[in-house]
Amino acid sequence: MSRKIVLYTPWMEQGLSYDAKAIYDIAAKNGFDIYISYRTKRKIKWDCKFISENKLVEFLNKDDLLFCFEVFPQKQIEHLAKSLSKLYLMVNFEYYDIRLIQFYKLFKTIFVKSQFAYKECQKDGLNNIKYLQWILSDFILNEERLLNNNEKIKVLFNGGTGGYLDRRNLESVLNLITKYPNDDVEFVIKMAGKIRRWSNRILNKHIKSLKEDSRVKIITQNYDRNTYKKFIKSFDINLAPSKFEGYGLTLLEAMYARVPTITLDAPPMNEIVINGESGICMPCDEIGLINKQPIFQVNDSIFLESFTSLVKDRKKINLMKKNTSKNITQMIDVFTNQIENIIND
Repeated sequence: MSRKIVLYTPWMEQGLSYDAKAIYDIAAKNGFDIYISYRTKRKIKWDCKFISENKLVEFLNKDDLLFCFEVFPQKQIEHLAKSLSKLYLMVNFEYYDIRLIQFYKLFKTIFVKSQFAYKECQKDGLNNIKYLQWILSDFILNEERLLNNNEKIKVLFNGGTGGYLDRRNLESVLNLITKYPNDDVEFVIKMAGKIRRWSNRILNKHIKSLKEDSRVKIITQNYDRNTYKKFIKSFDINLAPSKFEGYGLTLLEAMYARVPTITLDAPPMNEIVINGESGICMPCDEIGLINKQPIFQVNDSIFLESFTSLVKDRKKINLMKKNTSKNITQMIDVFTNQIENIIND
């Protein structure tokens, strides 16, 4: 009889989040019986085996595994911890809540994605913390598409919904576009079909000037996965001046697609992008906190200077495209080995 592994996650309507998908694929490869769990089945639109959180205690045997993503069923975790040793939590630091410290201690291991989060959790007295960078299991590491001397440089801002408090920093990107005077680039602003109010307000404020700028194309729609992957790898520079990141998704996607990224010199962004090797990590200032997660911002003049210097150096862009594979390959190996060791223990 196959051992069971349950992935407890609130994000699973269209499919799993990338960290959960990576673990799902590794578990499937190793012959596990895999289930998805949350409070209710909600609107799952893909084929999976679902188990309600209310049934977890009686469903899981002592040799089975439970992985929780960001959140966890507190009542069930208290019961499961008495008989099940293989309880794991993958958490973005913005969701970390010191008030849950006694629950955190019930997990065998809590995985965090940044060195800053790792150190802060240790300060809170947690000794079950492990630093592990996430990977993308349904992306492949592409061959680099090198720039020619006579073509315009294609620049992407992949903003998604914009995020809480304009987390993806659309405003800084629009300021950059306004201040950058040359026509040697093509800017694409890619947003989701539904944009959160902070970013939507910013976009509407600039929409007239953006439509008048022949260098700029605005896309506000969702793509299917194959179209989306082809779309990303068609660019030469990825703008990701995120004020904070949990997963660093748009950075990882760009790295897999061999697109150098301009981001902030703050964790976890500067742990995914290696400054001067696979992109640029810009100096920034801390401007606030979400729980214990710092919020950062870059000065517009620094952003413009960093962007201009990279655009003017096509050889550097091409070299960065080649170098993106170094960090990603290492991250894939570390993540895969760590999860395989856990599930085969």
